[in-house]
Amino acid sequence: MTLPHPAGDPFRHPFGTLSHYYGDTVRLLFLAIAVMVGFAIPFSGELRMGALIGAPSIVVLLVLAGLTNPHGKVVLVLNALVAAVGVVFTQLIALAAYGAGGYPFFAFMECMSVLLMTALYLSIKNVRAMAAHKIGKVDGVGEFEETNR
Repeated sequence: MTLPHPAGDPFRHPFGTLSHYYGDTVRLLFLAIAVMVGFAIPFSGELRMGALIGAPSIVVLLVLAGLTNPHGKVVLVLNALVAAVGVVFTQLIALAAYGAGGYPFFAFMECMSVLLMTALYLSIKNVRAMAAHKIGKVDGVGEFEETNR
């Protein structure tokens, strides 16, 4: 006898998200980061450089946020790559701001970096689940037995 799933759909968690899929959270993080980049450009200290890096970053984040879905394998990998590159760049910019004495901008960039680290972590979990063919699958008691692989 099988018990009914709390959400009524065996492929969804009780909270309404797809099992082993974190793309919705990554999408929201990318949207928040794009807004933060837009706010950060005028305060970057070098408006031209901020616009040359920031504006394309906003477009990339928004495009990836819009394309993210549980079936888009390439997009899930791109999310992880963009988040990783974003962590590196925001940390470099934050350290430069700290060295120049721009402590409020440093703190802002560190906050953005933490959001990107979270997006990177969740994107890697997405890629791992995709590679293991776990997205949308509900784990059971015997999931590690040889017959259930």
